[in-house]
Amino acid sequence: NVNASNSGTYILTALNNFGCFDTTSVSLAVAPTPTVTSVSTNANNNMFCSGSTLILNAVASSTIATIQWTGPNGYLSPPQTTTLTNISALQSGTYSVTAAIGTCTSAANAITVTVNPTPLATASVSGSNIVCAGNTIILLGGASGNTYSWSGPAGNSSYQNDTLTNVATSASGVYTLTVTNSFSCTATQTTSFTVNQTPSITSYSTNANNNTICAGEAIQLNETHTPTTGSVTIQWNGPNGYASPPQSTVITPTVSGTYTVTATLGNCINTGLDTVHITVNPKPQATALASSTTVCSGNTITLIGGTVAAGNTYSWSGPAGYTSSQSSNTIIPTTSGIYTLVVTNSSNCKDTAYTLPVTVNNTPNAAVTANAQTCTGGTLTLSVTGNGTINWYSDAALTNLVNTGTTYSPPVPSGTTNVYYVTVTSANNCPSAASTSVSAGNYNVQVSATANVYNGNAPLLVNFGGTITGASNPSYSWTLSDNASSTSQNPSHTYNNGGDYIVVLTGVDIASSCIDTAMLTIHVSDEMVLVIPNIFSPNGDNINDGFFITSHGVKSIEGWIMNRWGQMMFNWTGLDTVWDGKAPNGHDETEGVYFYVVKATSFKNETKEYKGTVTLIR
Repeated sequence: NVNASNSGTYILTALNNFGCFDTTSVSLAVAPTPTVTSVSTNANNNMFCSGSTLILNAVASSTIATIQWTGPNGYLSPPQTTTLTNISALQSGTYSVTAAIGTCTSAANAITVTVNPTPLATASVSGSNIVCAGNTIILLGGASGNTYSWSGPAGNSSYQNDTLTNVATSASGVYTLTVTNSFSCTATQTTSFTVNQTPSITSYSTNANNNTICAGEAIQLNETHTPTTGSVTIQWNGPNGYASPPQSTVITPTVSGTYTVTATLGNCINTGLDTVHITVNPKPQATALASSTTVCSGNTITLIGGTVAAGNTYSWSGPAGYTSSQSSNTIIPTTSGIYTLVVTNSSNCKDTAYTLPVTVNNTPNAAVTANAQTCTGGTLTLSVTGNGTINWYSDAALTNLVNTGTTYSPPVPSGTTNVYYVTVTSANNCPSAASTSVSAGNYNVQVSATANVYNGNAPLLVNFGGTITGASNPSYSWTLSDNASSTSQNPSHTYNNGGDYIVVLTGVDIASSCIDTAMLTIHVSDEMVLVIPNIFSPNGDNINDGFFITSHGVKSIEGWIMNRWGQMMFNWTGLDTVWDGKAPNGHDETEGVYFYVVKATSFKNETKEYKGTVTLIR
């Protein structure tokens, strides 16, 4: 069991019996025998899947050792490589390895390799690989018994056969199937499909309210769709073989029915049933007649709207803004023209009819005149204007013709009023709608004026009275002679200054404008007169209980009352002030003599001062 430490030179000495010897030497080299320190492969537990790559790894105790592998199916390395590609079950078995340095070879080391079968992966699409959005795609994963994993634009799945419903265009692309068997060996396969966009009808409608029209009306079929770009084809279909295209989407249907719209993009057609139901209601029948086509203005005609049908409404219109909601109407036309009748039934469908033109001949206006009047002794003349023949009558029944022409001077006694009636007939024989009444009056107006007082001291209040006879509408105008006036029948006036005042009443009959006047004179004295008492008795017996001054011709007054020591007991301003005999503190003053000073101002602004005494007794 030599080892490298035994290497060296060995000497042999031979010695005989005679003591003779001889020597020789030999050199011994003990080469080291290598060992394989580790063996491995590139797979966990040395388990491989067919088709994969096997890498044999061995580590010797010496880097100069030569590695020698042997294995199943005549494998020898070298010369074969230790990296075996695309292996199969034939490569399963025990692989031995030795290390050699020169002729020294190590003991063999072994590793067992297992090559498991790789599953078969097949990936395909059931049916066509080109579908429309919204449809279903089925991805087929081949034979069963394994586990499956699909991945692609629409996401991941663990189903063998994956069903994708309501697919969108974003689902287009490549899908990878990974199949794993019980040995954890995998295989992959890809397939692909394309999802074309399916157009969609996003709205559909008509331009009619509630999709309802009346017979003979047109209606527009409307729709919107997605995508808005691209070659989307829109197809409408409806009753009586209607199809658009080639027909227009503006239609005049004769029957109610359902219209269906579809959108096509390439081979893709929108899903669902997009329909709109159009209701066609019948129209009423309108007729319009006028009882007469020629009429004098102010007279009547009858508009006849035909047979009245239940549920219908009627709307007349015509010249001068005429309107009516009755089927037939008696009217007074003012303007020539055509009358239009619109009949509406319960479905709100309408029909229109027109009358023949109606001519309105001008009825002359009533005679234009004014009441005439005169005052006693004057002359009366009535005049009138009118477009046609003018006749005068003395009675409202127009039986007593008294004059013909534009003027008439009737005999009217003084103090009386007569009424006459005037008519006008035009050249086209249309009489005026009514006669015009006019009055002729011969008025005798007399005025008188009175006063309750004709003289007195200022300020003097005078109440006047006025009377006007012979007037149907009297008006009073008083001139009161000191820049004062009144329009009352019975005015009152106060004269503050002395003098003689000439008062004139002017009476006017507004109806006839006849005037009369009356005149009177008022004498006013403006001297100041003051009556100042010298005694009073404020004892509550309501007899002479207060000190007050009676005056005439006085505009203002002020006064002071003092006791014998000159103390102020009372002072005042104003014509009607009364001293009740009390002191400023409200207590009764004692009996005795008191002194007063009074200043009075007349209406001529003259001021006088009065001084004296007054005795207070109780």
